[in-house]
Amino acid sequence: MRRLIFFLLILFVAETGFAKGFPEKPVKFIVGFSAGAGIDLEARGIAPFVQKNLGTQVIIENVPGANAKVALTKVWKAKPDGYTVMIHTTTMSLIGQYMLNPEYRIPDFAHIFSWSITNQVLVVNSEVFKNFQDFLREAKKRVLSAGLPGLGTASHLSGLMLADGLGIKVNWVPFDGSGDALTALAGKHIDFASVATTSALPLVKAGKLNALIVLANEKDIVFPQVPLAKELGYDFPVIPMLRGADAPPQTPKEIIKKLEDAFAKAVKEPEYIKWAQQRMMKIAPLGSSAYGEAIIKQQREIEKYKHILMR
Repeated sequence: MRRLIFFLLILFVAETGFAKGFPEKPVKFIVGFSAGAGIDLEARGIAPFVQKNLGTQVIIENVPGANAKVALTKVWKAKPDGYTVMIHTTTMSLIGQYMLNPEYRIPDFAHIFSWSITNQVLVVNSEVFKNFQDFLREAKKRVLSAGLPGLGTASHLSGLMLADGLGIKVNWVPFDGSGDALTALAGKHIDFASVATTSALPLVKAGKLNALIVLANEKDIVFPQVPLAKELGYDFPVIPMLRGADAPPQTPKEIIKKLEDAFAKAVKEPEYIKWAQQRMMKIAPLGSSAYGEAIIKQQREIEKYKHILMR
């Protein structure tokens, strides 16, 4: 018994001392997509400010493959020492649990911080549908075709939830991403699409597309003039794209706290705020505990809709 107590004491002292010395070398931000992807740009946008407040170099490492499954597996198996951090669209990673059959579970990671959200929007060709009533009237008459901008994405789930909530039948047409889906919509090859608001903005501004509904709980920073689904009388759940940072399971709490503090200070930096505003990105900071709660909440909603995700 004494030996066990002595061993646990030594382990505690070693871990505490290790955490106090953190960081002593560069921290890697692992991104599950290639350079230039949306989450990669967000990682590179916030990295200099985290680096400044953490007091050590932050290195971006792109590990693309299987909708971030490869990267998440790498972080899941990494040493829990704080030097390997997953930067991801958490919502997509949660959806991937049901579609990719990974060995990890997102709620089991050590949650650090979430700093931004992006909502989804229903868009149509501006020459075909002028308003939501026109769209819904036609959708009740026939099966509409809709762009599916990537299997397992937040846009995929939001589109399915939208169709289910409106009570309409849809012929889903798969695309490699939002750009291809929106191009097809502008060319009248499909009837509508549900995509991230920031993705839809250029073609809406150009007058080629109309934004009909924002799938959010509060007014959107990109389309503040567009009604929310609930404002039109629809009470179906909405799931914004949550972006965050996570560490391997069992990373010491003291290390998570240091990383959390660095992110929390980073999003308050005037230059970072300016960078985010230029990209019409909504900063929505959640600390470690609140971020973990948001993950559990999103997982519960996704669980309810896994039957339509797997169609």
